[in-house]
Amino acid sequence: MSYKSMVVHIDNSRSCVERVNVAARLAIDFGAHLVGLYVTDPGEVPPSLALQAGGDFVERWHAVRDELAREAAQVFRERTERTGLNGAEIRTARGDTVSALALHGRYADLLVIGQTDPGAEDDMAFARPDLPDETVLAAGRPVLIVPYAGAFARVGEHILVAWDASRQAARSVTAALPFLRKAGRVTVLVVNPAEAGGHGEIPGADIALYLARHGVKVEATQHRVKEIDVASWLLSRAFDLGVDMLVMGGYGHSATRERLFGGVTRSLLGQMTMPVLMEH
Repeated sequence: MSYKSMVVHIDNSRSCVERVNVAARLAIDFGAHLVGLYVTDPGEVPPSLALQAGGDFVERWHAVRDELAREAAQVFRERTERTGLNGAEIRTARGDTVSALALHGRYADLLVIGQTDPGAEDDMAFARPDLPDETVLAAGRPVLIVPYAGAFARVGEHILVAWDASRQAARSVTAALPFLRKAGRVTVLVVNPAEAGGHGEIPGADIALYLARHGVKVEATQHRVKEIDVASWLLSRAFDLGVDMLVMGGYGHSATRERLFGGVTRSLLGQMTMPVLMEH
């Protein structure tokens, strides 16, 4: 298994440049076709506003959106050409961003999106605060989330796997195998194993053996974390280890939406300082 087709979400945010840089370098590394997808998601002009403002306003509304799409496409072309990626494709879609990303992502091996920037100007980027959460849940494909701040020249050289023996973690690890095989070092961390079942006699040993059989250079450790929340501890530990990518399961086991968006996953998505790969 390898990544032969990737989709990266392009928009008008400041963080889009680095997101495209990451996606383009990965496409080169894996020999993959890269699609830059721009989605216009501010909705149509409300009929009441259109009546008050007149037809000229409606035309200007759509003209602004089209110009923003052209600007994002130009950034995509410039960044992919600078990295040396040839044949990258640009697509545009109108409507709900999550639905469009999920649709196009299902015909690719990897979907690259951005972390929500709380300081972004929504009127320019058409940002959705819940975009990463909803996309992970809807895509049915591995999703690589790139932080809105920072530069990431290295992605996947030293990977941290947050392993809790859940279905979601197992899916994420399997989806990340192309990254894990190429990595120079993979560290599996099992946090508070006594609080979850399915680990086996030695927590972390079974998943390490599974990865080793796939040719992954891996080591596994287990830790008890009580003083701080698990998400903060994981990011602190990742920094100490010099990790440049994190793999973890997307959300928990509960069938209720409120609990799906709670816990370690949501906390980590708000604090992340390195690209994170998830699959739900």
